[in-house]
Amino acid sequence: MGSPHPSTMYSFTSRYADILLSHSNPVGSLLTRALFSRTEFKAEDRARLSLAAQGTPLYIMRTSSDLDFLLVMNMLRREKLPEPTRVLPGESLLIRPVNGVFDLTAKFLLGLGENHQAKLLSESVMSGSPALLALFTPGTFFNPDERPRATKALFHILSKLRQDPYTPAVMAVPLIPVWDKSGVRRPLDQWRILEKYMGSQESPGRARAALQMAFSLFTPVIKVGTPVNLRDYLNNHEDQSTMECTKVLRMELLDEIEHEWRTILGPRLLNTEITRRELARNPQVINAYFDAVDSGTTPKHALREIKDAIKEIPASPTNTTLTLYKHSLRVLWYRIFRGFELDDEGFERMREAQNSGPLLLLPCHRNHIDYLILSWLMDRYHLPIPHIAAGQNLSFFPMGPIFRRGGAFFIKRSFKGNKLYKTVLLEYLARLFNEGINVEFFPEGTRSRTGKAVYPKQGLLSMIAELLAQGKIPSPQIVPISIGYEKVIEENAYQQELKGVQKKSEDFLQVIKAGKVVLNRYGRVNIRVGTPFDMKSFMGSALPGTPEFASRIEELALTVISSIIENTLVTSSMLTAAALLCSGHDHTDKGEAFSRFLFFRRIAISMDAHLASTLTDEKDQLRRFNKSLKSFGNAISQKENTIHIHRGRRSQLAYYRNGFLQVIAPLAIYSLATQFGSGAYIMFSYLWDGFLREFPQLNLLDRESERLNQAARYAEIADDQKIYLGFLLPDLLEGQIAAISAMAQMEVGTEVPRKVLMTAMIHH
Repeated sequence: MGSPHPSTMYSFTSRYADILLSHSNPVGSLLTRALFSRTEFKAEDRARLSLAAQGTPLYIMRTSSDLDFLLVMNMLRREKLPEPTRVLPGESLLIRPVNGVFDLTAKFLLGLGENHQAKLLSESVMSGSPALLALFTPGTFFNPDERPRATKALFHILSKLRQDPYTPAVMAVPLIPVWDKSGVRRPLDQWRILEKYMGSQESPGRARAALQMAFSLFTPVIKVGTPVNLRDYLNNHEDQSTMECTKVLRMELLDEIEHEWRTILGPRLLNTEITRRELARNPQVINAYFDAVDSGTTPKHALREIKDAIKEIPASPTNTTLTLYKHSLRVLWYRIFRGFELDDEGFERMREAQNSGPLLLLPCHRNHIDYLILSWLMDRYHLPIPHIAAGQNLSFFPMGPIFRRGGAFFIKRSFKGNKLYKTVLLEYLARLFNEGINVEFFPEGTRSRTGKAVYPKQGLLSMIAELLAQGKIPSPQIVPISIGYEKVIEENAYQQELKGVQKKSEDFLQVIKAGKVVLNRYGRVNIRVGTPFDMKSFMGSALPGTPEFASRIEELALTVISSIIENTLVTSSMLTAAALLCSGHDHTDKGEAFSRFLFFRRIAISMDAHLASTLTDEKDQLRRFNKSLKSFGNAISQKENTIHIHRGRRSQLAYYRNGFLQVIAPLAIYSLATQFGSGAYIMFSYLWDGFLREFPQLNLLDRESERLNQAARYAEIADDQKIYLGFLLPDLLEGQIAAISAMAQMEVGTEVPRKVLMTAMIHH
């Protein structure tokens, strides 16, 4: 008696899914709502599945898992896409004993083993019925190693496609269910004992699957790899045998699944101790040691420097800390901030850039929490959490170990002339990029105390470009990122520093004091991502040590800062601060200030600046203006319709005004120059050159063409208030005059500490 037609034969697992996912029974309805209702499934993944539906879908998963199978089945039903009628292997938790009995009976009594199941699946697919195929069977507690599967099934399908060129198209579609979206992937041959028996993130055992499900707060993600048309695949491999094609296809499908895992979680990371040992054995580090000894350094001192660098620099990210980051920061952010304005398209560009090489994330620096926010958002957008270059001042106990386990690696602020330290750092950076790890650091080098971009430091950029020029690393994809706040947490500390108060060193006491931030609200956080670009293409053929190389590095740093400024989000607090300060007086009429607020908003729109969502509704601007005034309560006071600015708090308002000013800097410079009548051209040139350090983006613009552009733009502004554009700059000019006056009192040829100069400026 012949067996039934394959299209009518559902595996036990399919029946099992029908029962558990059915909304007609309470258990199925509860299971679906609890586990799968918050599944994230993006439009591009949906498009790939729709493309696969043009043929007979052969869904490919890395391993067979009850939870993942139910997740995929629920998603296919929700999206009304073809469901698999056969699954291989078809085991499930509830019916595993039953399946075991049937398998043994089929194999030993009837001679029907895995090959027979593979034939049935291939016949089902060739008849037009979708199927699901796992590349591995997960291990068990007593035999934790994965077992390869799918080769026989793929072989039968490819054989039938070659035998009959008129059969329907078959589309192999990699599916990647992800529960654990943050964490560290270890090499499979370096699992710890617990992981070995509980499974990995990609192939978890039941206990680990349950933990991952709980830690994800039941928000799994389903990614879809690039579908492969198997007939086209065979046509492209006509010179290979079917078995050779099968083996290559299986590896390519596995690589595609691995690619999606890398996109979300990054590459597999070596244990930190292994990294340290390999750095100690690195030929470049060893050569640097002997060079130092030959130069007069004692062997003991040289060895101590290398040991200290190897101990202090490397990050040591752990799943536990990253999971803690993910959940605790979510609570913290929504407690102290009113929300986030995020650049979805920018983060998607970042994801696409990952296909071309490791990312070099270069955000602006406005707050100590910048890197925490960015790492948290990388996880939210299912991107690998980067390794972050942090100053050695943040390595204090106990926060240093926590930051290190969160992905931070600590470097000295200055190590000029210390070749041993630089060599260790270079080799560590090379290791990160070669492993495909994303790296993040702040190109400004320090937090901005003025609210505008700081002229960029070039040290780390130059080191990375040097590695690239020597062919030691793949070309990083540079990603400028603008981070802005409606209200900065550390604004009071910044005001004190600008008054000459010495900056306090970071320590645990400062962390405890900072805990009071949870008692306040700080408005919204704005994140925009600039267009990624390739470092090698930008640097060209410039060689390290040449003037051309130094020039390209400076231009690269300025390009990053310019992109950050271009992507700065203009907020109501920026416009309010500008409206209050541009009159030059300590008091202003509230109605006039609001009129200037609206004028600056129109200027931002005409300059194609990016506006916060709170500025888009023209009818809502009076309320936004009043809310911003309220947030400046300790810097201003209101009496009837007059706003008084407290003299000692002008710098607080200037911080937010500068954020807007840097966006319209060329227009503001031209506006101020026009106040000098016939000397406008000379004054424009003088101001432009004088502000090259204040506004780094000016260094990339042609002064003459920009003058003409701003002249045309200024002439089009039909508003009596356009004079206020230039009045945004005098505070900065006063600062330059104070610096010049202070330096004029210093002895010629002497080196003046920054603190001394700032004190002298305040007295002037």
